[in-house]
Amino acid sequence: MELGRKKVENGREFGELKRSRRDNEEVVKNFVDVVESHGFVFVRLMGLAGARGWVTARANPSEGVLGGTIAPPPPTEPTFESLSSTLLKTSTHLQTIRPFRPTHIHCTI
Repeated sequence: MELGRKKVENGREFGELKRSRRDNEEVVKNFVDVVESHGFVFVRLMGLAGARGWVTARANPSEGVLGGTIAPPPPTEPTFESLSSTLLKTSTHLQTIRPFRPTHIHCTI
């Protein structure tokens, strides 16, 4: 509730880390570095989405999803080799993150 109130007072981007886009390697490294000292850590791995062409940058992040930016034309399909490589890297990242999940939560990654 407190975060919601502060976002109303200070804008929707209040409380968000202002970092540039990172690759999955750096995201996983940063996760491992901070997970033990935080009660909650959210990780978004974007490597596979990027390889598939599902990621489009917004012209101005403060405009939100409906900010009026025009999506670029769809990219060409990734090659089998590049997609396989990305899937292998994503699997490795998930294996690195998995041991840090709370022990009382039984989930499958």
